[in-house]
Amino acid sequence: MALERKLRRYSKAPFVCQKEPFVCIYLQDKYPFVPAFMPSVGFRHFCRSMAGFNLVELMATLVVIGVLLGVGLPAINRFVESNRLTSATNNLISDLSVARTEAVKRGLRVGVCTSTDASTCSASTWERGWLVFVDKDGNSAWTAGTDEVVRARESLPGSMAASSVLSTGGGINLSLYDRQGAVPALRATDTDDAIEYSFCNTKLGRGRKVTVNEFGRHTLANIDC
Repeated sequence: MALERKLRRYSKAPFVCQKEPFVCIYLQDKYPFVPAFMPSVGFRHFCRSMAGFNLVELMATLVVIGVLLGVGLPAINRFVESNRLTSATNNLISDLSVARTEAVKRGLRVGVCTSTDASTCSASTWERGWLVFVDKDGNSAWTAGTDEVVRARESLPGSMAASSVLSTGGGINLSLYDRQGAVPALRATDTDDAIEYSFCNTKLGRGRKVTVNEFGRHTLANIDC
């Protein structure tokens, strides 16, 4: 009788059976628990899907990666070096334009000279860097403590070489613009002289040349190095 009353009392309280994956209509003496033999869905398929590469698949993947790197890396290097050449040329053109504009605006001579420390003019090559300065004392040269630095550029990457020469011969490391925006060093001569700034990328084997005439106007051309 006691067992019957107990079953009647818990007949509406379902629980998980010990070995059957369905709900029972009676209650155990202690407490329900998850069966030891619970069913699983797709366990073997899941394990197979998580398997790694075999040796053949791994070797094939490495071969494909090697081919892609062999084709892509040279193209990337050419792209980087081409950007360096373009950037250096554009920087110089921008600085020449700034020097010419400042000369007209201020009514003073403004120069562009080579520099190794981005703060003073020095007799060096153009790939070491350059700066734009206002010739406040009017001596057509850089004067420390008097002249004003307008803009400065640091040295170029190792693959870049730069030079500046007169078209009639002779290298220069300083060019000036007067208050009319012209180049007085060129206007003083009777020849059709010009200043030629050349940038070469040794890895590409090509470069660009910026030519400035006596009126301060520039032209751009591609060259072989």
